[in-house]
Amino acid sequence: MSYFPVLRHSNAEIGAYSNLKEETKKAIIPIIESRRIATSNRSKWWETFKTIGTYFKKTFEDREFIYDFRQAFDFIGSPNNQLLSDKGVDLVSYCSQKFKEQGLNYIPAFHFDSADWYVEAIAKSNPDKIAVRCQRRLIFDPLSPVLN
Repeated sequence: MSYFPVLRHSNAEIGAYSNLKEETKKAIIPIIESRRIATSNRSKWWETFKTIGTYFKKTFEDREFIYDFRQAFDFIGSPNNQLLSDKGVDLVSYCSQKFKEQGLNYIPAFHFDSADWYVEAIAKSNPDKIAVRCQRRLIFDPLSPVLN
């Protein structure tokens, strides 16, 4: 059985993970919720993620982690609107490449209602594993009459 703590991609929460005992790190697979792109950085969002690969390599080494890109859009709008870098690369592909360059053991996450471009970008990264995140209320509330 695995434990999947949810952490924000912030210095404080990643730092707290770094301070865990090695045996604890081996027993968990953290879900990292993406750094949020500030409205003022929307036009150059890729600068927010330029060191993501090296930063995560120092933290996770060869341990598995799940990365959820959806939160990157919290301040700037819907993830249905694809953002492209100055080189025409979307957020998911950009970060996936940074992770691969460092040989990280990363599992991309998407949501049951993720935009097509988002799911396609994850598929194109050819991951060994994929995480699907869903909100409990969206699954169990409609099933309540059936389950009760």
